[in-house]
Amino acid sequence: MPRHNHRDPDDLTPAQIIILEVIGWWYNAVPIQLPDGSRTKIGETQPPEIFSLLRAYKGIDQEEWESTYKPAYERLVTENWLKSTCLYKRQISWAPGRDARKFLDEHLAQDDNWAGYVPDYYNYTGGLVGDLNESLTHRFGVELTRNALEVWGYTSIEMYPGDGSQRRCDIHAVKDGVGWAAEILCWHRDYEAYLDKYRHTSQSGRNIFYVFQNRKLANQCINWWVEHDEIELDVKNYPLNPNQRAMENARTYLRKSVKGAEFETPGISDMETITRLYKQMYTIGDK
Repeated sequence: MPRHNHRDPDDLTPAQIIILEVIGWWYNAVPIQLPDGSRTKIGETQPPEIFSLLRAYKGIDQEEWESTYKPAYERLVTENWLKSTCLYKRQISWAPGRDARKFLDEHLAQDDNWAGYVPDYYNYTGGLVGDLNESLTHRFGVELTRNALEVWGYTSIEMYPGDGSQRRCDIHAVKDGVGWAAEILCWHRDYEAYLDKYRHTSQSGRNIFYVFQNRKLANQCINWWVEHDEIELDVKNYPLNPNQRAMENARTYLRKSVKGAEFETPGISDMETITRLYKQMYTIGDK
């Protein structure tokens, strides 16, 4: 069956471009005032419905949505420009796929009416912030982690350090004179990439805070790293069944291992999940 997500961007309709633009601005951490008076921003709020984003941007009503924007949106979904994903226990169907991100990176570099609203910590010059390979879930995790580090008193916070030509962590920061890096890991099928990520962080010369998409991925990665003969990691009570260890217990074992002289943990110093970190920041207060 032929793939349908490689349409010529020049064939996008005006309604489709508007839909992609407002998604791109949310992806870029632009705070958007919704029609109900609330504010939405990636990393701070759960993702809104696409209709709410479009109402905020263009003031469309239900009739315009049904007649013009909904068919345009559904075509983007059918052609895999927009994909379904689960973000903070909520299923959304407008996560931009690779082709959509590539289009937005080029389109917003030329014509970005909201460029002035991208947070100053990005030194924004156009296009999409971050990496074109970055999923919406990963972007959410990066923004959420940056917010947490700021609240926890970290300074010199640098987003996507370097120019992207070399392997890098998602965030660099400093706490009490000690260099830290944050790395957000989400589900994918590339086992070797998980191993390479730990190899990189173990050689970074910084303390590493990992934020995983969920508990199962956190436990699975620790298992892989502990069991691999060429990776230096020893964590108390690992390896284990990734479905059996609660994240609070897993994090306790890791912290004890980091402090214990008998354990080697050069590539990871602390860890959390996106869901737990979001709850800490926006449900039950600060860490």
